Amino acid sequence: MDAHEIFVQYVETQTLPDITKIKATMLTADTRGLELIATMYLQEQKNINADAIFKDKEYVQLLLEAVPKTWTPTVVKAIQISRPTFPQLELYFERMKQFARPNTFKHIGETKNGEQPSEEPVTPRTRPREEQVTPRARPRNTMTISAPTMSKSADEYMAEEQKKSIGVLVSMLSANVSADWVRDCASNLIINIPFSEKIDQKAFVLLQDGNKRHVHHIDNSVAKFLHTLSQCLVGDVSNTITWQFSDSKKAIHMKKLTDALRKKCPKNPFAFIILACSLGIPTTKLMKTRDFLTSWKRFDHLSQDVVIKMLLRPKFATETTENEAVILLNEYVKRIHEFVPVEVNSNTIEKYFYEIYYSYPTPDEMKYIWDRIEKNTKIYK
Repeated sequence: MDAHEIFVQYVETQTLPDITKIKATMLTADTRGLELIATMYLQEQKNINADAIFKDKEYVQLLLEAVPKTWTPTVVKAIQISRPTFPQLELYFERMKQFARPNTFKHIGETKNGEQPSEEPVTPRTRPREEQVTPRARPRNTMTISAPTMSKSADEYMAEEQKKSIGVLVSMLSANVSADWVRDCASNLIINIPFSEKIDQKAFVLLQDGNKRHVHHIDNSVAKFLHTLSQCLVGDVSNTITWQFSDSKKAIHMKKLTDALRKKCPKNPFAFIILACSLGIPTTKLMKTRDFLTSWKRFDHLSQDVVIKMLLRPKFATETTENEAVILLNEYVKRIHEFVPVEVNSNTIEKYFYEIYYSYPTPDEMKYIWDRIEKNTKIYK
């Protein structure tokens, strides 16, 4: 199970990764994955029991060797050690003390009074009874799963974080209209936003039951927005459709947006918005939406080569040749250390996952970035 699957399982079931997954993450030297797991434990105010990790006699030596490679300050904060079973760990923590201390009531090997530690494991931290919280609710910006056996991908969850990027694209493509105009003209209103946001339906003066002449959506779901957009791109739409993610001063005019997308990228208009707004792809910091639209010139379609050129030309100086995309990709692989996200000090899983896994693509992700874009376009159609 990779980090994406661990994230989805946690969000949908509130289940923390068990010791088996923790050991597998260490043995594969997946430092980012172990930090993700540690952040989950920290958010739930629980500890990872180090003794349980190293009880595995078959892999104990390999697990110990993985400690200095995978245990970062964030991981150390989530680790609980109850007895000094392994001297190697004591040596490692001596080096880590300047960053963080493991969650234990004693220093490794001794108590504050110099006494030998108890053999009984330390009880993980828990919240006081009066602070116990109800199970975590589904993140607000997600659509309801229609069948219990189906789950969304991590890409779908992360696409919901990109409303601001969609707003930038719509603004730059001049596909906005005034919310006042919408209120004066809309004949049908469909609302799907949190109850905390009150919509004054009386401000929409021309509403008529069932009339689809001008349908206005106030809906904070990126998934539903993309599905509606994909339907508008299929063919001519006779009625007017406008959209707001929340009650604001502007609205998205879907026909204006589809016309602009077709003009920018006639052969792949839907993939264009997926790439430009980093909707479920790990490019949110590699190229911002504004920079993408500014740099989009002389292309009329998308492919692996075009995507690589768009993403990496601003990062590396290369000549325009037939092998330019290959050269750019090789440069990215060689200098990937320049594109590794810094540690995110957050106990919010969604924020941590978004910042770490969707800022810059790994070399493997970059090699298949176009396939991933195409896959994401099919999700919403």
